[in-house]
Amino acid sequence: MSNIYIVGVGMTPFGRHIERSMESLCGEALDAAIKDAGCKKSDIGTAFYSGTTQGHLQGQTFIPGQVYLSKIGIQGIPVFNVENGCTAGSSGFHLAVQMLKAGSCDVALAIGAEKMNIAVVSSCKRFCCARRS
Repeated sequence: MSNIYIVGVGMTPFGRHIERSMESLCGEALDAAIKDAGCKKSDIGTAFYSGTTQGHLQGQTFIPGQVYLSKIGIQGIPVFNVENGCTAGSSGFHLAVQMLKAGSCDVALAIGAEKMNIAVVSSCKRFCCARRS
């Protein structure tokens, strides 16, 4: 078995960030991790996107990772969405490590995002109406 290394880390400051999009927050964290690792986005072989509530608040519950990551330059690789409550981030990281141990890729990305506020009021109304019925 080969050794697995964490070679890059990035994050945004904790806060509400009402004025920022999910793509902006993911992009900032990704750019910092890529710079820290000294690699390129094209080196990433697979990605695990973790989130819990954002899909419901933004109206994208099926493929949030594919949507957000494609907008920040991550395309053409397997992207897996991980929803596991409060452990979604660590679950995504665990799965990335397992992918590396299996030899499926040389560089794996574990990224998570959560805003817990609503950017578009009409999305909230659709969600609330759907939940009441």
